[in-house]
Amino acid sequence: EIVDNNIHVKTTNPGVANYGMQVADSWGFLNDPWAASPYNVAIKDNTIVLDAADLAYGISVISLWGYDEDYEEIVKDMVISGNDVTINTQTEGVGISATSSDVSITDNKVTLNAGHNPVQAYTDSYIGNVSYGIYVNNFNKDMGYFVNNTVTGNTIVSNVRPTKAYEEGDQVQPLTIENNTGAYTINDDNYAIFFNEDGTITDALSPLGDYALIIGTLNNKDLAIASGSNINVTAGENGGILNGGTITIGDGAGSAGSVIVSGLTFQNTNKNGIVVNQYSTKVTIDGNKFDLTYDETHEGNAIAILTLGFVDETTIVNNVITMESAASYTYGIDLAYYLDWYTAGDGNAKNFFISGNTFDIESTAQSGMAEAMYLDS
Repeated sequence: EIVDNNIHVKTTNPGVANYGMQVADSWGFLNDPWAASPYNVAIKDNTIVLDAADLAYGISVISLWGYDEDYEEIVKDMVISGNDVTINTQTEGVGISATSSDVSITDNKVTLNAGHNPVQAYTDSYIGNVSYGIYVNNFNKDMGYFVNNTVTGNTIVSNVRPTKAYEEGDQVQPLTIENNTGAYTINDDNYAIFFNEDGTITDALSPLGDYALIIGTLNNKDLAIASGSNINVTAGENGGILNGGTITIGDGAGSAGSVIVSGLTFQNTNKNGIVVNQYSTKVTIDGNKFDLTYDETHEGNAIAILTLGFVDETTIVNNVITMESAASYTYGIDLAYYLDWYTAGDGNAKNFFISGNTFDIESTAQSGMAEAMYLDS
C-alpha cells in the first residue's frame, strides 16, 4: 500500500517534468525469469500538490505489457482511492492516469489548473502532452488493449476536460466511467472543450448532470443545457460575464431539473438572457444582472427571463433586469404558454416563486406593450 503521504513537488524551470508518483512494471518482462510486477497495489488517502513550470502528472499507472490470456505480468488490480491531487501547471497536466488493466480510480479529488503554454519537458508517451483530470488509456499501439478499468465517484475541479478514455477503433474494451462530479471553469479559451459551437454540451460533460460551471468571461457564446440534474452555473472570481450569450435549460423533453443559475451578468444586444424550456423542474435563477438592449432590427419578443409551457418549481429571485427596447413586445420575466402556437403543450408554469427582483425597462417601440412581468398561468 501507498497510504497517507503528503507530497509537494515544485519545478521552477520549463523542460522538467513533474511527477507526484508513478507505478510501472519497470520492464520486468525482459528478465528471465519474469521480474515481479507491483500487483495489487493500493494508493490511498495521499495528498499531492504539484507546482509545475512544465508538464505535471499527479498519479500515473503504466504497464509495459498489454492484455492477453497470460497477462499475469501486467500492473493489475490497482486501487487509486481517496487521494487529493492538486496541480498548477504553466503548460499541461493530468491528475490521475492509467495505462493498464484492472485499475480502479474511485473517490478521489483532482484540482487541476493548466496554463497551456508550450511544452518543453519530456512527454510521457503513454499519456502525452495533454490535460485531463482523469485519463484512461484503453489502447497503446505497442502494448495493445487494456481492460476492466473503472472511474467512479471522483470529484474534479478544473479548467480542462474532466475525464478522457482513449480507445482505438470500434473495439471498445471493458471500461466503466460513471458518477463523477466536478466544477469546471469556462471562459473563451476553453469553451470548446465543454460546448459545441451551437452551445450544446460536448461529451466532456455528462448528460446526467452533477457538475458546476464556473463562468469567467464569454463573448458571443451560448450555453444550452439540454438535460441533467444538480447543475450549478455561477460566476467565477471577477467573472460571470456573458457578452452576447443566452443560457437555455432543458430541451422540452423533461430531462433537466435541479439547475441553479446565479451571480451572472448578461450584456446582450438583440438577444435574450435565460430560456427555461417546457418540462424543466426545480430551476432557480438567483442574483443575476441583465443589461439588455434591443433595436428596431430585432425580430421577436425581447425577454430577459423566459419560461415555456409546463415548468414546475421555478424560483426567480433577486435579479436586476435593465432593458432598453425598441421591440414591440418587451418582458422582464415572461412565464409563457408553450410557444408552438397552440399546437402542443401540457399546461403553464406551476409552483413558481418570484421575489426580490428589480426592473428598469424603457420601451421605445411604436406599438405593442412593455411589461415587467407577464405570467400566463
